[in-house]
Amino acid sequence: MAATAATAARAAKAVTVAKAPASAATAARAATAAQAVKAAKAAKAAAGGRAEADADTHARRGRRWYPPPVSELATHWLKAVPALKETGLRVGLVGSEIEDTPLDVVAEALEHISMLAEQADPRAREVLSAALPILTDPAKGELVGSLREQAQEGGHFALARLLRRRGGIRDGLHDVPEPGERHPGEARVGRAVTLGERKSLARGRNRDVLDRLLRDPHPQVIRTILVNPRITEEDVVRLAARRPTYPDVQAELAKSPRWGIRQRVRVALVQNPYTPPAISVPILSMLVRQELEQVLQATDVPPIVRGAALELLERRPPIPARDDEPETKQ
Repeated sequence: MAATAATAARAAKAVTVAKAPASAATAARAATAAQAVKAAKAAKAAAGGRAEADADTHARRGRRWYPPPVSELATHWLKAVPALKETGLRVGLVGSEIEDTPLDVVAEALEHISMLAEQADPRAREVLSAALPILTDPAKGELVGSLREQAQEGGHFALARLLRRRGGIRDGLHDVPEPGERHPGEARVGRAVTLGERKSLARGRNRDVLDRLLRDPHPQVIRTILVNPRITEEDVVRLAARRPTYPDVQAELAKSPRWGIRQRVRVALVQNPYTPPAISVPILSMLVRQELEQVLQATDVPPIVRGAALELLERRPPIPARDDEPETKQ
């Protein structure tokens, strides 16, 4: 009798489920679609470019969207770089792997790193900071140009934004005399001295001589003086902000493992209109919101740099606000 009753109860339950209104199934499908749209919108805010198109397509089809998997090289960098304490080791690791790894693999990895850096991800910004010396080095122009082409052909929009470039009078392509043709001017230390002598003096201890050599127009002299332990951050900030100056001198500052990572130096480089956009734009990803706003307010900064700063501000995620404060962005 008990077994018969249990069987009858199960049969009644099955009949009840079978007779459930069709509206319940419709509501469930609608809820699933709404969740998919919500996930797609979140993905659009965090990604951009190709990811935005993918998210829209999946939302229209009522499917959940998932971001593309992070490349193995990007994952490796995100783990290895923060574990290294010395800046020189970080720069050496990322730089050597960028040069020794197939171009398409590097472009994919830098795309992921750039996307995360645009969202102010701290690990990605550390990786990007280690990559900046090679990405802003004029001697690596062919490599960077190939990465720029790879970004355009492969649909790597974040990387394309990082490496965007536009020719101009101050970008190092036009009317810039060769280092050997530049007159030392006020950088002279008495009689006219050769390049080798100036480089030797740049390693010295005489503060008056060092102050004069900080105004030397030759990038090799600047490269030498930047490793002198007697040079301070104030010296380098003034050097980065000096106008007029030369693109290759600014490049020496940007790729310096010792000084290129200093936030005040980065801001001075970006706000200097004589710094080429090929150097300024990648540095923008390392600036915080207040610094990006300063770039927008600097009317003498090239339009391409201000445009990149504005785009980064719009892509930064909001900072959770306290109860008595409006929401802001990083």
